[in-house]
Amino acid sequence: MTRKGFGHAVGVVAGRRVSAGRADVAVADAAAGAPAMGVVVPPDTRPLRLLLTLMALHSFLTGVGLLAQPDFLLRWGGWGEVRQSFFPAQGGVFHMLMAVLYVKALRPGSARTVLLRFIILVKGVAALFLLTYYVAVESIWLVALSGVGDGVMAMMVWFFGRKERGSDDTGTL
Repeated sequence: MTRKGFGHAVGVVAGRRVSAGRADVAVADAAAGAPAMGVVVPPDTRPLRLLLTLMALHSFLTGVGLLAQPDFLLRWGGWGEVRQSFFPAQGGVFHMLMAVLYVKALRPGSARTVLLRFIILVKGVAALFLLTYYVAVESIWLVALSGVGDGVMAMMVWFFGRKERGSDDTGTL
């Protein structure tokens, strides 16, 4: 809703509060097809929803690969022959559980912010671990690529999560 007084308007434009002296901007925005004063536009959740969906698919398929441990895939990834299969299989289960978490984070609600924070933490820790492993233990190209990928995914979830909340939001995700 819009209040008028002293030639100013106070309302909401594109999901953000507009205050005194900005009515001319709102009128210009409305002429350009943007929402008019007093209209609350819900944030665009599509980029974050698409990212989380792709992350869930990636995590699920990675989990299946780690559980199955096909020789050709292990050789292609740079591991060669795996002598014991328990820990890679355990990693597969972890990836499948993370896929469920990504799907749960698709739903709006009070738990979503907590889930997004947890996803950022897990992806950040995974990136740190994988890149450290690559540098300090064994230079497997797929480990380095996975570390970079996890870091990029953490930053994208953070970026799209903040964008979804509005660029005027000064708080953390």
